[in-house]
Amino acid sequence: MNKIQNEGAVDRVVRVIFGIALFLLPLGLTGVSKIIVFIIATILVITGITGFCAIYKIFSINTLKK
Repeated sequence: MNKIQNEGAVDRVVRVIFGIALFLLPLGLTGVSKIIVFIIATILVITGITGFCAIYKIFSINTLKK
């Protein structure tokens, strides 16, 4: 367990799955809305892979089991 991580296993899996789904979803979107969805999807996948969420850190949330 890394001291930097603040996401549990379920949280991480859900983020990666949801992020991948968002990559596949915006087929009908264009312009700024498509860019925003891709940015959110990228953030979800990266936080899911690394196990660290900056928003969790700000609000002192930790879903990682000890």
